Amino acid sequence: MGALQICTLLLCALLAGPVGADQPWPQPPRAQRPGAVDLELMRRGDVLEEIIQQSEAGGAARVRALFRAEPRNIWDTLGDCAANFRFVRGLQECEVTEQTPEHAVTRQVARKYWLAPALSYRFETRRQPHEWIQIRLLDGDLKAMQGSWRFDLLDGGPLVLVTHEIRVQPQMPAPRWLVRRTISNDLQDMLACLRRQADASLSPEGAIADQKRCPKAGQAD
Repeated sequence: MGALQICTLLLCALLAGPVGADQPWPQPPRAQRPGAVDLELMRRGDVLEEIIQQSEAGGAARVRALFRAEPRNIWDTLGDCAANFRFVRGLQECEVTEQTPEHAVTRQVARKYWLAPALSYRFETRRQPHEWIQIRLLDGDLKAMQGSWRFDLLDGGPLVLVTHEIRVQPQMPAPRWLVRRTISNDLQDMLACLRRQADASLSPEGAIADQKRCPKAGQAD
């Protein structure tokens, strides 16, 4: 399996300059049982978001959705560079440069919006197979980046609660509208499209809706 491509560029379409120091690892993600209202919304196919931070200094958000698939299928789709081009908006290059069972290093180039330059960066993943993933920036066109994924079987399956959290700080301040748009729209679309690419939509109608949220290859708004 290829390195896990964690879609970190979804908050990264911001003017930035190179950095060199490794970023610290985030805290290991923990399982969180959704409340009854949230669970009902997700059973309908909704992708839920929580804005953790939103400012010119960057942003942070958490998105959650239910997938109807084995965690391994979702894991393998995340780890496939070719699949990443289908659900990560603006992705132009994707290359695994290092890999062991416990971690990987991936280089990506993305151009998120047509008015922004392409961004190149490397990130490392540390993971417990089919359970959780941690993400940290190694170097590239961002000041800081941390994130995580978690995959929890709901009541023993077949539904999987997928939770993705990402925190990104650009090298220079970015317009608030850009941070807001990226957090509010792109992360939700990415998770819905990932669900479709992993053949994990909750219904045939849900598969059609998820597919409509997928970007065109290499698309930059």
